[in-house]
Amino acid sequence: MEIASFVLEVCFWLLLLGAVFFLILSIIYMDFMIFICGILMVISSILLACEFRLKVYDYFMKKD
Repeated sequence: MEIASFVLEVCFWLLLLGAVFFLILSIIYMDFMIFICGILMVISSILLACEFRLKVYDYFMKKD
């Protein structure tokens, strides 16, 4: 189970870094489609963290 959690964590960070890269490209080239792809990648990385309850999700969604 720990290995699967690690793989999902790596996928989350790769997806998030890819999204940031796409957003930077959209600013440089002023292309709306690249911007939409970047936003969709950000949304999907957040959904991945919520769905599989990654450590990132636990860090940001702690109940006091």
